[in-house]
Amino acid sequence: MRQQDVSRTGFLDTNQRDRLFWLIQESHAIQSHWDFLVWMQLGIRELLPHDILIAAWGDFPAGALHFDVSSTMLGVRTGEFAHRPDLVPFAVMVQDQWRRLERKPFSIQYDGASEWDVAPPFDSQQTGRVRSCLVHGIHNRRDGSDCLYIFVDYTHEYDKEARLLCNVVLPHVDVALRRIEGLPYAPHGSAAITEESPPPDTFGISGREQEIMRWVCVGKTNQEIGLILGISPNTVKNHLKRIFAKMNVSNRAQAAAKFKVVTTA
Repeated sequence: MRQQDVSRTGFLDTNQRDRLFWLIQESHAIQSHWDFLVWMQLGIRELLPHDILIAAWGDFPAGALHFDVSSTMLGVRTGEFAHRPDLVPFAVMVQDQWRRLERKPFSIQYDGASEWDVAPPFDSQQTGRVRSCLVHGIHNRRDGSDCLYIFVDYTHEYDKEARLLCNVVLPHVDVALRRIEGLPYAPHGSAAITEESPPPDTFGISGREQEIMRWVCVGKTNQEIGLILGISPNTVKNHLKRIFAKMNVSNRAQAAAKFKVVTTA
C-alpha cells in the first residue's frame, strides 16, 4: 500500500499509519498459525480491537464451510469450533447480509435491542456474552468465492470508525492468512493440538503458563501479557514465579531462551 493510498483515509492518525505500515512489513514473516496469532495480537488488535476472529470460506449457499479461528481465549480454537452446530448458520446469515450490503463492512450490536434474531455462536458460560460483531469479507472476482471475516468483541461496540478501519486492515489479514495452511479439524469430542496451542509436557508447566511464556518470548511485559490474556499483571507475575521454579531459572531472559530451545526443537 502506498503512502498516498493511506493518506486518503483521513481518519487514520499518525500512530495508526505507523502501525499499519509496521503490520504490512511484519506480515511477510508469517509462516505458521502461531506467527499469525502473534501478529494479530501485537498489531491488528491495537488498530481493530477484538477477542475472536473467525474466518469462513467455502460454499455458503450449501453451508459447506471451512473455518479458521484466531484468539487467545482459552478453549477458543479452530478444532473446537469446527463442530459447533450454530456456527455455520450464523456465518451463512451474515454472509448473505454482507452481499446484500454490496460487500461493505457492517456491525451487529447485541445490546438487547438488536434486530438480529440469531444470537452469535460465541456466547458461553466460559467466555460471557458478546457485545458486538464486525463483519467484512474478501470477494474473489476470478472464481466468485467469498472469504468472510467476523470480529467478535465482548466489551466494546463496533462503530463507523471501526468499519472504516476494517476496510483498510482486512486485505492484509486476508493475504497473511492465505499464506499458511488451514488447521486440521479434530474428531468430534477429542482435543486437538494445533499450532495455536502450546506443545504438551513442556517442563511440566500448564497450558496457561505456556501461553504466558509465548508472550514473554516476544518481549511482552507483565502488564501487556495481562491485557492480552485478560488477567492482572500480578497474576502474570505469580505465574512466572512458578514457571521459573519449574524450569530451574532465575529470570525471564533465561526462561525465554530455555523455552525457545525446547519448543522449536
